[in-house]
Amino acid sequence: MFVCRYCCCWTTDPGYVTPIVVQRIQDAMQDAMEEGDNKSQPTMTLCRRCNLLKPFRAHHCSFCDRCVLKMDHHCPWVANCVGEGNYKCFFHFIVYAFFALSMCVRALAGSFQAAIFSENAPHNAVNNFSALAVVGFVLGGALAISLLGFIAVHSYLLIHGATTIECHHYGRAFPFNQGLRKNLKAVFGETIKDWLLPTTPTRKQHYVLHPAVLEHLTADSSLEDCSDHEDDTLL
Repeated sequence: MFVCRYCCCWTTDPGYVTPIVVQRIQDAMQDAMEEGDNKSQPTMTLCRRCNLLKPFRAHHCSFCDRCVLKMDHHCPWVANCVGEGNYKCFFHFIVYAFFALSMCVRALAGSFQAAIFSENAPHNAVNNFSALAVVGFVLGGALAISLLGFIAVHSYLLIHGATTIECHHYGRAFPFNQGLRKNLKAVFGETIKDWLLPTTPTRKQHYVLHPAVLEHLTADSSLEDCSDHEDDTLL
């Protein structure tokens, strides 16, 4: 499962902005404006790098040289951006990686204990194996602890409907938070079965924008023109 989700992160379109996507989001903004009391519709700025309109919550990645919807960061470990299209794959990937490393550490715990605390020092092949066990135990444990912290951070962002870039930009404001259940559905799918199984959420054919979010986008001019260095987050 770990390898499956890694390949998914690596090969899945993270949500690159295309003219079709821009049109769908413009339609969603128009629908939200008609549904709510907003008299003005926020305009999408032109990305200076890829010469396409940049939808709300999209950011330009200098590594991929593309704008990505709900871009979280560019991940060198999977050689791909993490965005709207593959965030579910990424979250599953780090969770499965943590469990895989934990199992390895658990399997090496006995050899590590024997190599460190045994009174009779092993020799030859056994000695070499013990050295490898110690290295594997230490490295695996360190990586597992790091991943656990990474999972905690992304769980926090997921619960509040935010991305890493938006967290840096807004702090704890979370303007796009729609509640726990809707936030989870937006990433993992409509059913609890989809939340647990390694399925890929269906690419949106129609975007729905809440009027309150539209009002926030209209008022927040800073979202429309983020500085260049804020568009790229490398983790």
